[in-house]
Amino acid sequence: MARFAFESTLTDQQGHVVSGGTATVSLTGTSTAATIYEASTGAAKSNSILTSGSDGTYKFFIDDGDYAGTQKFRIVLSATGFTTRTIDDIVILSADASVALSNLAAVAINTSLVSDTADTDDLGTEAIPWKKLYLGSGGISFEGATDNDYQTTLVSADTASSDKTLTLPDATDTLVGKATTDTFTNKTHTSAILNTGVSGTAVLDEDAMDSDSATQLATQQSIKAYSDSLTPIGKHTIFVPVNAMRATSSNGCAAITDVETTSGRPDMQVLDFDASSDEHAQFQVAMPKSWNLGTITFQAFWTSTATDTDGVAWGLQGVATSNDDTIDVVYGTAVVVTDDNISAAEDMLVTSESSAITIAGTPADDDMCFFRVFRDVSDANDDMTEDARLIGIKLFITTDTGEDT
Repeated sequence: MARFAFESTLTDQQGHVVSGGTATVSLTGTSTAATIYEASTGAAKSNSILTSGSDGTYKFFIDDGDYAGTQKFRIVLSATGFTTRTIDDIVILSADASVALSNLAAVAINTSLVSDTADTDDLGTEAIPWKKLYLGSGGISFEGATDNDYQTTLVSADTASSDKTLTLPDATDTLVGKATTDTFTNKTHTSAILNTGVSGTAVLDEDAMDSDSATQLATQQSIKAYSDSLTPIGKHTIFVPVNAMRATSSNGCAAITDVETTSGRPDMQVLDFDASSDEHAQFQVAMPKSWNLGTITFQAFWTSTATDTDGVAWGLQGVATSNDDTIDVVYGTAVVVTDDNISAAEDMLVTSESSAITIAGTPADDDMCFFRVFRDVSDANDDMTEDARLIGIKLFITTDTGEDT
């Protein structure tokens, strides 16, 4: 003969343990008191009533000498302020003792609840679903379609302060993971934070902004490239006509002269530079802050009174002065560019762009730059015997910002 133990915990509908409650054991389907034992040895209990302990547990034994192995049992649970519950069809006289699933809500499971056939039994039904399932830190493991050594386990984070609710959508769908690569369709992201980068057919990398779309995005790189193409950053020109110049006090050229071509046609304002010695003119420019403070180049716009093909050499040099600097400073190294007449008087003649000119005085923002332009008669190309007539100087500067703030 052997005795089989039955142990459970008396809990209320909220899952709280109930101490001092009673568990009355009878034969299944009847009120006939069952013979029970309080230990694996010793005499039978004088009645079939048990009291739950401070932790809500109660335990008893059934002897297989008293009943056949097919005998099932009923337990009636009651306590003050507690709705009486009945658990029926309990199998105890078997190594595989069980309780009908319809009664499971009233039974505490102390080990494992295991079906006798894999992938067969349900917990609840569509018509009679379970209200809540309380789980600890172990989570829920899903075997999947293949019976193997690998499962997917759903685990809840530790809830430190208040209850949390995770609501599943009312749709047949596949949930996405934080670390997986997924495709979202028709989703609205409010106050989305996108880190690292974005990509896809809706993100265009077009430096010229060729597309015209109301539903696609441009990359930061393409926006910058397009913006830079519109913003005046790069090489720019400043034209200085001779009426913004004057002859220098020492070794200066002739004073500005108005020359009529034909009545009713453009007049020329010129500075004449003779062929006998180097003559100079001066002008100054408050350079824009957008200037990169680097080297500059220039072109000379000029004409001649002769119809020959003789040449001329034009030089330019500069120096920068800041606020509270002396203006009595030395010009930087001059750069010379040459050109030739083209057998016609009063033709507009434009030199090629010069090589780089370094402006002396270490230029800074808000500086005034003084320039001296001259005819370099000692240059081998300068063989004109007549005056060379200067019309203006075009400066080429490089900017590195789009504005002068």
